[in-house]
Amino acid sequence: MKKKYTFLGLMFLLLVSKTINAQINYSFSAASGTFNSIQATGTAVTLTSFSGFGAPNDEGYNNSVPIGFTFTYNGSPFTSAKVCTNGFLALGTNFTTTGNGYYSNNLATGPTLSSGSATARRPIIAPLWDDLDMQASGNIRYLTTGTSPNQVCTIQWTNAKWDYNSSASTISFQVKLYETTNIIEFIYSQGAGTVGTASGGASIGITAAGTGANNFISLQDVSASPSISKTVEVNNITTKPAEGQIYRFTPITQLANDAAIGLIYTYGKIISGAPTVISATILNLGSSAQTNLPVTLNITGTNTFTNTQTIASLAANASTTVTFASYTPATNGATTVTISIPSDNDNTNNSSSLSQSVSSNIYSTAYSTTPQGGVGNTSVIEFASKFLNTSSKSIEQVSLYFTAGSAALGYDVSIYDASGTGGTPGATALWTLTGQTAVGAGIVNIPVTGVTVSGDFFLAVKQTGTTNLGYGYETENPIRSGVFYLKTTGSWTDLAANTANVFKFMMDVQFAAPVPITLSSFTGERKTNSSNLLSWTTATEINNNGFELQRSADGVNFSSLGFIASKASNGNSNAVLNYTFTDAKSLIAGSYYRLKQMDKDGKSTLSQVVFIKGVKVNTLQLVSVYPNPAIDKLNIALVAPKADNITFVVSDLTGKVIIRQMAAVSNGDNNIAVNVSTLAKGTYTIKAICADGCETAISKFVKQ
Repeated sequence: MKKKYTFLGLMFLLLVSKTINAQINYSFSAASGTFNSIQATGTAVTLTSFSGFGAPNDEGYNNSVPIGFTFTYNGSPFTSAKVCTNGFLALGTNFTTTGNGYYSNNLATGPTLSSGSATARRPIIAPLWDDLDMQASGNIRYLTTGTSPNQVCTIQWTNAKWDYNSSASTISFQVKLYETTNIIEFIYSQGAGTVGTASGGASIGITAAGTGANNFISLQDVSASPSISKTVEVNNITTKPAEGQIYRFTPITQLANDAAIGLIYTYGKIISGAPTVISATILNLGSSAQTNLPVTLNITGTNTFTNTQTIASLAANASTTVTFASYTPATNGATTVTISIPSDNDNTNNSSSLSQSVSSNIYSTAYSTTPQGGVGNTSVIEFASKFLNTSSKSIEQVSLYFTAGSAALGYDVSIYDASGTGGTPGATALWTLTGQTAVGAGIVNIPVTGVTVSGDFFLAVKQTGTTNLGYGYETENPIRSGVFYLKTTGSWTDLAANTANVFKFMMDVQFAAPVPITLSSFTGERKTNSSNLLSWTTATEINNNGFELQRSADGVNFSSLGFIASKASNGNSNAVLNYTFTDAKSLIAGSYYRLKQMDKDGKSTLSQVVFIKGVKVNTLQLVSVYPNPAIDKLNIALVAPKADNITFVVSDLTGKVIIRQMAAVSNGDNNIAVNVSTLAKGTYTIKAICADGCETAISKFVKQ
């Protein structure tokens, strides 16, 4: 029994040929039917264990299950299939005992590598591909029924534990292969056990021999009428299909008009205020050439942007890369990047989306936090990822992704500029940290000091020993050019120079958090007896939404006077910007002011405090009472024309006096606290009475 690992233990090879992409030519439908078990009538499949992976009924295979007739799959003839206990058939090269059980499911790029090329096992027919345990030998059986040319081959997995650590039989399922029509059906029967989640969930679908978009059909759910995708592989299904549920794949001839979205090229996290360029591969899977094909980029979420490029001509069975106009995200937060083309004969591959994060200081090649595999070599090797279009920024941290196979292995990490030939890493590192030891699966955060970059630059990891480092990657097939590089000896090599390389290195760069604004000045002056003018100037603004001007009578408790929006375009500016605000009803005794600068992502910073003196008064004046509502203490701000003994009177709304408190005040501003903790909840009034009987205006407050 094996838990599904997320690393591939991949040995880096430069000379492996990449399978040529070919589309998957099937339509999909769903129906309700009956699961007719062949457990009593079918022939048991003899299973062989994958070496070192337990009993054959858990991690086993058979390379020669007879179909009983010639079955044409995606245009190629087959008379036998390879069966795996982990819920799929393979039609490619034979499994070997040195395999890894193939319990890590992925219709887009799998199976995972064991020895040689794992994708040579493709095509894959996967009714329920996950880390299953068949419990007993004889629980996989096959039976061919009927007479030619209408025979049916049924291959059945009976009483499988889904996944391996489930407590009881969870599910049984079949693959039916039909002679002549070459239809494929998956049929399911529910068991009593519950679905386990240790392995992360299953994939259901079929694949071509090639990998990547449009070389698979993946069910997106297990409903009675599930959606499918040829670009999005769902491998986390943990819900049982209904009893007797049928999923049917019917061969189709190549469509005349079938353009498709391949892969979107961008970064998982990008920087607000910095321009970014997104591109995508577009494939013509049809038999007719495409002309004047519009391809649209649509960005939604915290940022919005739309751009359409037109492909003048694209031959049948050809592909091209479309690059969209640059856009500059202005607001931090989550966005969705969607590429789409018009409707055609197959609309399942006309749109593709991915999530992207925008922040002020984190740049990442990775879309997730979990590597799909690990890369290394049997000799010293260095991997580098390019980060693009960066304005002058100070790097404070880099984050590296490792797999479990990296434990106790040595590495160095470096930062290079892009001054090498053709924009490759420069000859001398800007910064290097040597002698590091990986501790296994996870993300390692490494502080960086003294490094400022501008424009393009590289983050690199160097395997210092001769054991595969298992550095984390995500699949990218085909890989983009000019971004990911490696070096053993001599010069750097672009990964895209060899079509065997279908992965990108996962790396993060964290810059020092930018100062949202540079506040050059903040001043205030009294304009009239009742108004004050506040003025401030910014030298730079980054992601600035605007300013909330706040006022206080005592310099401690502030309230908002109003919001002043940023004058900067999208909140970003390197020019001097001037702002003013008039407080038309300033406090008589004097006013304290401050600015609350507010970012577009909700963060804020406070300025220094500016005080503007009030006018001289000839009478006792009650300026403010706070907090309001009050809980146990009420503060009274008042201005006295002379030193005096003042009586504060608190009354209820009927006029009944509840509290009398005397306090000595000085000439000018005063702040007196009155204890209101004994008051019942409700609304009250307070007034101040001077020694000679003069009274202020009455102010209301609420006791909580």
